Amino acid sequence: LFADGEAAAVFRRVTDDRYVDVGLTDDSRPVVELESGERLAPDELSRGTRDQLYLAVRVALGRRLMQGRDGFFLLDDAFLSADPDRLRRQAEVLGDLVESGWQVVYLTCKPDARDALAERAGADVTELTPL
Repeated sequence: LFADGEAAAVFRRVTDDRYVDVGLTDDSRPVVELESGERLAPDELSRGTRDQLYLAVRVALGRRLMQGRDGFFLLDDAFLSADPDRLRRQAEVLGDLVESGWQVVYLTCKPDARDALAERAGADVTELTPL
């Protein structure tokens, strides 16, 4: 999953090139690498950056599992900790998936996420009435 660099490519994109690689430690734990060569475990990252890492891994894993076929993602407030720039970049990644034929269902209570996905990913928005 990490050897082909797909998770790293998505992570670089959503972090605006702040991180250069995603991989595993010798004991199979995820690690990210800064341009300086410093390596950080997920628990050393901010909540927003950790969310970006997990999105990158899910996208890479989904593409790998589907082997070029269209798939779908069901996400529940995956961007809850995202600031406006992170939100925009993550919405663009999901938009690219949609453009390539994937279906994405994103549940959120955050109006900013709803709006970013509608604008950047061309999402159809359905608001549910509260219970």
